[in-house]
Amino acid sequence: MRASFLILLISLAVATATAQRRAAAAVVDDTIVRLNNQAEAPVVEAAPIQPRAPQLFDFVAFNGETDWLEIRMRELAPIVNTFVITEATVTYAGDPRSRPLPLEFILQSCEGEQFAYICSMRSRIVHIVVDDIKTRELWEIERAQRDAFMRAFELFSDYKGDDLALFGDIDELPRRSVLEQYLSGAKHELMVRPRSARVLKSLKSMPPTTHEIVVFELAFFNYNFKWRFENDQACSMLISLRGLTQVKSVSEIWRRSTIRETYHRQAGWHCSNCFGPSVAAAVRELKRKIETTSHQEFNRAPFNQEDYIRLRLEGGLELFGRGQFQHEGGLLRPFTWNLNNETVPVSVMTHPRFAYLLGKYAPDE
Repeated sequence: MRASFLILLISLAVATATAQRRAAAAVVDDTIVRLNNQAEAPVVEAAPIQPRAPQLFDFVAFNGETDWLEIRMRELAPIVNTFVITEATVTYAGDPRSRPLPLEFILQSCEGEQFAYICSMRSRIVHIVVDDIKTRELWEIERAQRDAFMRAFELFSDYKGDDLALFGDIDELPRRSVLEQYLSGAKHELMVRPRSARVLKSLKSMPPTTHEIVVFELAFFNYNFKWRFENDQACSMLISLRGLTQVKSVSEIWRRSTIRETYHRQAGWHCSNCFGPSVAAAVRELKRKIETTSHQEFNRAPFNQEDYIRLRLEGGLELFGRGQFQHEGGLLRPFTWNLNNETVPVSVMTHPRFAYLLGKYAPDE
């Protein structure tokens, strides 16, 4: 009796387990059928990687021209990725400068409304203090400060060969619209000068480069935008970073640019000796410039005397008395500006602090 009851229990357990296995198998089969009947999920292709647009790096040597640094930044900030600014601990004449240097002080303290805009751009500034210039040879000091631009590439992590480098003095300002053409890859009409025997000789003495150096021809002003030389001046340069790696130094780029084979005409402005806000302040700055520039042949009477400087400025006369055949700019002539045809940078027209650059000087202190 007991044996029969035990056999019955075992049979029931086996039957129950078999039923559970069949039920589970049915669920799996049903799931497989439903999955097979579903439409295949669409394959989403990864979006193609878009090439990064070329970036623009602006390289300038700074010697205390804070207004021109701000004007340059206001004009070019929408298209410049990084402003690379060198500042030397000696003047171009070889005299030591006290620390902190002007831009060094501004970026450290960021005090005063006058420097508010420059300070707002601090995250986009690479400031290089050049404190290792050993030479005291005129012009070699200036070259050393420019060559220090190359140190910035040790700090960059995201630059490519088709990025562009703009070189020039701080008061040599290409138009933003012109630079945008090169950043967008748009076609642009360039003038090519014939290769003279001197040019061919110069080219033979330089390492070859397959990348074009474009020189910008700028409207050439003196003291302010009321006085313009009759000849424009070819000065600022644009080169790809790939091309930059093919030259030994920035000084070589400047040397190549003096050949001036390929240049972009009517590309912007060069406002030489343009200081303010008052005539007295401009005279002091011009005197300081004469005393510290590489052109030490002019650091003598009467050129470095304030009365003489004031007379030249107020009369619109070339500072050193160079005539039409002695100065590449030719004669100075009165100039009428207007905003409609971009004859003056927009920031100069729209910021009252720069009114002196339109000839509207503040009263002398």
